[in-house]
Amino acid sequence: VHRLPFEIDRLGSGELAARVFALRRRGAAIKRAFAPDLIHLNVGGASDIFHWLTANAHPAPLVAAVHGEWAPEHEPVMKQTLEGATWTLGCSEFILATARHLAPSIGARSSVILNGLSAPSPPPGPLQANNPCLVCVCRLVRSKGVDLAIEAFAMVVREVPRARLLIAGDGPERAELERQIEGLGLQDRVRLL
Repeated sequence: VHRLPFEIDRLGSGELAARVFALRRRGAAIKRAFAPDLIHLNVGGASDIFHWLTANAHPAPLVAAVHGEWAPEHEPVMKQTLEGATWTLGCSEFILATARHLAPSIGARSSVILNGLSAPSPPPGPLQANNPCLVCVCRLVRSKGVDLAIEAFAMVVREVPRARLLIAGDGPERAELERQIEGLGLQDRVRLL
């Protein structure tokens, strides 16, 4: 396993140029030494840029995986990655449709692979717990629907007063979710970790 820490957003311009060139050299050396038959890239971050900066070090088919939301400022690089990919995967129909909207040319060379598990057999019965604890683990962004989970949990608490909800994650929606928890009077039942 080779790890290339791409955290470059906090560097000054002089440090940034030196860091980018060092990462490019190291990434190219890894690609040449490893000589992959296939490159799998999670699209939407600095890794896109470093893939293209090192693409000639060892050319290989590229599978681009799209998993979630992206910032508008990332779209030009994402579009290049999607258009240059041999195949694009989306984790849902919605995500893939969004990627196809950004890069229409990927339509015939893209598909969905859902993130999920098969249902257990036999299906589990009702929980036998007097004070169940539910856990939600995700980025705190609007598209994850944590606000809906909190709203639904308010109904659960009416039926199961000792139930608890733990939310593990962070993101731009945290303050709004804290206000929602307080507004629903769930401070003793819901905890943001």
